[in-house]
Amino acid sequence: MSRHYVQVSAANPRYFETSAGKPFIPIGPNLCFPRTVTEPDAVVAYYGKLIAELATAGGNYIRIWLGAPCFEIESKAEGQFGARQLQTIAEIVAMAEAAGVKIKFTLEHFRTMEPRTEAEQFPGVASFVKDVYHRSRGGSLTSIAEFLTSPAGERIFLRKLDCLAERFRDSTTVMAWELWNEVNCTGPMAHWGPWTERMLPELKARFPHHLTVQSLGSFSALGAHQQYDWLGQLPGNDFYQIHRYLDPGAEIDVCRGPLDVLCADAIRELRERNAHTPLILAEGGAVEANHSAPSHLYAADTAGMILHDVLFAPFFAGSAGCGQCWHWEKYIARHSLWWHFGRFAKAVAGIDPRAEDYQPFQRENRRLRLYGLRGKTHSLVWCRDKRNTWESELDGGQTPELLTGQRLDVRALSPNPVQSASYYAPWTDTAGPMTLTGAQLELPAFERSLVLKLTT
Repeated sequence: MSRHYVQVSAANPRYFETSAGKPFIPIGPNLCFPRTVTEPDAVVAYYGKLIAELATAGGNYIRIWLGAPCFEIESKAEGQFGARQLQTIAEIVAMAEAAGVKIKFTLEHFRTMEPRTEAEQFPGVASFVKDVYHRSRGGSLTSIAEFLTSPAGERIFLRKLDCLAERFRDSTTVMAWELWNEVNCTGPMAHWGPWTERMLPELKARFPHHLTVQSLGSFSALGAHQQYDWLGQLPGNDFYQIHRYLDPGAEIDVCRGPLDVLCADAIRELRERNAHTPLILAEGGAVEANHSAPSHLYAADTAGMILHDVLFAPFFAGSAGCGQCWHWEKYIARHSLWWHFGRFAKAVAGIDPRAEDYQPFQRENRRLRLYGLRGKTHSLVWCRDKRNTWESELDGGQTPELLTGQRLDVRALSPNPVQSASYYAPWTDTAGPMTLTGAQLELPAFERSLVLKLTT
């Protein structure tokens, strides 16, 4: 249990720390809403189970959408806030606090407020329609554009913030407040850009102890570059996050390739725009073309190779935490993959990214992609088998090969002489020392990936 706030490190703003001065590496998935239960006690029990699974494995972070029906405090009428929804949120916060798990709350995610009769675009997820503010429901507005651009819309949003702040302003379990999930999906940037710039200071004023952020949609097309340019320089955006999926319909080639490459490249895109703030892959995973459904690959991925790459690749590419996977029900819980969070936690146990001031680098040879972090006292290197991909293992049915006899020249991995070396094999949960012969390091036998620590 940690009764300390999470903040951007004062000593090294590329990483997080607690208000007690300890490093904090967020480890966890999106658990944004339940698809199968709505009754308040059932929702609390649902989150109790998931939080316990994650915390037992070694995770410390989740994300929740407060616009989901079970959490929406303003569902019956504009300006009327439901006491039971507030209580449900408070009960989940209490459970997370007891388990030592921090929460990022996403305030809104709707994309239209006009009442609809047709089916949802993404069945089985939280609705993207919020008509409680529409005049046909007794509200003040006629469109989401009016919500984002009018004084009336601003008053509605700030009134909701005030209600939440009264209850959760001082919670040490809340890590961050996110204004809107993928705000660029609401319409023209001329609407949501200025709205974000106005609302971030309002959000920080109400939650001075918590981090405040905004999010954009998946970085998978050329149009994302301009929008992420804006987000990278946005005042009051306490950390810089990105969404990206394996998507066969994506415009950008990297989003159709190996998971480790597309995740690491996402962090590279952020780092090139702003290398002086924490970087986070806030949504990752695999989808059918153009996010039309969860990927068919999940059915075959009983071992969790997609989750493994989403977790490890971003951190070893320079992120402040693991990548945060989507599809918690249809993938993670379905195959009981919580243990992967514990393997990542073991891989980073005992390190202080702030003090090491890790500098990311990448290398490769004929068989391995090497994602490295050069620190002041050691370098960490995640070695990924290039031949083991979602195409080979999940679509092709090829069993991962046990790699033996792999050697690395440590001079390519560390600018300073390496005094000792050790490994952690996340797929077998084994670790141990390694022997250097001159500058040559022989790797132990492993499947898929291996983490090295080279002490200088």
